[in-house]
Amino acid sequence: MSDNSNGILPISLIALGSTKLGSGLESSSDSSTGLSVSRRISREMALRAAYVIELRASTIEEALNDPLVTEGQPVSDFTKRLITLEVIHREQLDETIRNKIERWEFHRVAIIDRLILRLAVTEMLFIEDIPPKVSMNEAIEIGKKFSTENSGRFINGVLDSIYGEITRGENQIQTGGYQNPD
Repeated sequence: MSDNSNGILPISLIALGSTKLGSGLESSSDSSTGLSVSRRISREMALRAAYVIELRASTIEEALNDPLVTEGQPVSDFTKRLITLEVIHREQLDETIRNKIERWEFHRVAIIDRLILRLAVTEMLFIEDIPPKVSMNEAIEIGKKFSTENSGRFINGVLDSIYGEITRGENQIQTGGYQNPD
């Protein structure tokens, strides 16, 4: 791959925005336009933004104004919320993920897998209106589509371990996300 400082994103990330709305996908609205945007598309846009922020050291605003991130689509409130929470809590998210990865060095995890995990754990811990299982399933599907052949299983294993910790009330950074129904 060529130097990413020139603004070129890998084809797999550019293709993220071309996903068509599927049946059963929840949606959120863009407050400035009132348009409905599927949460899947919002998650994929957040993934592209996270990628730009990670590789270019861009700000959230710069990433969400990048035409390769938005692909001409409105940026939903959900996308803004998700990427903002991910950036704010990145160190804590990485520590949570790092503690669940067995036989792997965190920095050697594929960047797309790492970003998908961060975003999914952000949803699970900090966004109350989305059940953790939905966040997990979305992350697994996005991983299967845009990362390696084994990403779905890898992402599932890590997220399932974190979910177990959350439901047992053991996660220390849970500050507003999913609440154990017990």
